[in-house]
Amino acid sequence: MIKVFCIGMFKTGTTSMGKAFEVLGYNTLNGPWWPKGIMINDPFYERSDLWPIYYESIKKVILKYDAFQDYPWMFLFKEIREWYPDSKIILTIRDPNELALSDIAMLKRLKIPEKNIPKKDKFIKRYICHRNNVLDFFKSDKDFLKFNIFAGDGWDKLCNFLKKDKPTLNFPNLNKSL
Repeated sequence: MIKVFCIGMFKTGTTSMGKAFEVLGYNTLNGPWWPKGIMINDPFYERSDLWPIYYESIKKVILKYDAFQDYPWMFLFKEIREWYPDSKIILTIRDPNELALSDIAMLKRLKIPEKNIPKKDKFIKRYICHRNNVLDFFKSDKDFLKFNIFAGDGWDKLCNFLKKDKPTLNFPNLNKSL
């Protein structure tokens, strides 16, 4: 089975996409997943130089599953394309302001002290930078799909891209906070 990676930023519908993969029969690794059971010490995920020492562990995990979503896949999209050139890549997207508000609400629910939560603009900048980098990298890639659950993308678009039969269930809408 061809590997499928959802590389959308946090709060863009990645949990829903993971459930959709499962419904379609993919053995799915729903994130977050951390190399060697630890989270890379990078509170706002800005240090791509920390990843290379974990590449071999990451490659071993990829062998065990067909589909992936959440952390760390969003930060490894260039490596994934190199390692799995025939894989299907899906970028989940969302309105940047809504994403930031949802991220902040999630961190508050997790009891992160407000003084430790970045300002909304930082979430927006991170998201826009990630989205733009991904769109630029995959601009002429036939195995890349931009997917907006919040704007109504669902089974038709996903199943057409993955060449799968459309389920009769409603498209998953999980982990909503805003």
